[in-house]
Amino acid sequence: MYPNEELTRLAARKALLRLEIDLHRRQCAIAAAQLAAPLAAVDRGIATWRRISPWVKLLALPGGLLVGRLFKGRSGLGRSRGGWLGTAMAAIPLVMRGAKMAINLKAAFTAAEARPRGAPAPPPASPSRL
Repeated sequence: MYPNEELTRLAARKALLRLEIDLHRRQCAIAAAQLAAPLAAVDRGIATWRRISPWVKLLALPGGLLVGRLFKGRSGLGRSRGGWLGTAMAAIPLVMRGAKMAINLKAAFTAAEARPRGAPAPPPASPSRL
């Protein structure tokens, strides 16, 4: 049906397309690895936080009381004067909520990846409070 040289040309074009597709796949893999590097650092930070958070929670109250006594009455450091320490202490609940949100988001994505394709999503869980 086709002349022999036409088939030879099509076979060469097919081989060239396969090489181009392979090249593009490798480039996409490299780009994905570069984009995932910061996410890996965040993931390591969350894992580290999970290891040390029980100790931090255990020491937070005594440590906070101690720091409050150390800086009580010093200008620019107390919360009553609007210093940096008071601002940092006020921001702790916001940071904790953000970390909890990131942990829940990662768990949701992990659960979605583990679910087989085409399977219905589970019903949403009730939101947890800190």
